[in-house]
Amino acid sequence: MNEPYLHTGVDHYQLAFPPNLVNIEATGKGKAVGWDVVYGERGLQSIQIGAVGKQLIWGMYKMIAALSDTGINVVVDDVIWNIWILDAAVSMLHNYPVYFIALDLSLEASIEREQQRGNRGPGNAQFFYPRVYDLNDVYDARIDVENNNPDECAGLIKTAVNTTTPTAFQTLYQKFNSMAP
Repeated sequence: MNEPYLHTGVDHYQLAFPPNLVNIEATGKGKAVGWDVVYGERGLQSIQIGAVGKQLIWGMYKMIAALSDTGINVVVDDVIWNIWILDAAVSMLHNYPVYFIALDLSLEASIEREQQRGNRGPGNAQFFYPRVYDLNDVYDARIDVENNNPDECAGLIKTAVNTTTPTAFQTLYQKFNSMAP
């Protein structure tokens, strides 16, 4: 990019919490505090976001807005996999110059990358793929990360930011508010 950008994402915020609040099996009466992550024979089976997890996500978007308010550009690495997370991001950031960019790859490539990286639990790609790709189709740009190397993807993102006006979050905000009772 021509100007400096701060890189952040949900993993940065999660890792700043004590581990028992981020990836827990259950607490007390089985309620999730941060994220209740359940693995089975075929890998990841379910994730529930508890009260602390919701505070963290909402707080992350507020921090991104605050950084933008001070003139700092931010690149956010986030996996928006359920409607609550998408609504939180859109609600907090729809008045900001957010470029909502989809990074596209096949399920097979996603599974292969998960295995190569080895830093996620088994079955995460299989679990998240339909939740991410079936959740939303409104983006400012789509980048093919399967058939382009990282430098090419960065160039495509830079081109999208330099040649378009972001509208996805405003469109989604209007869509969500038109559905409200």
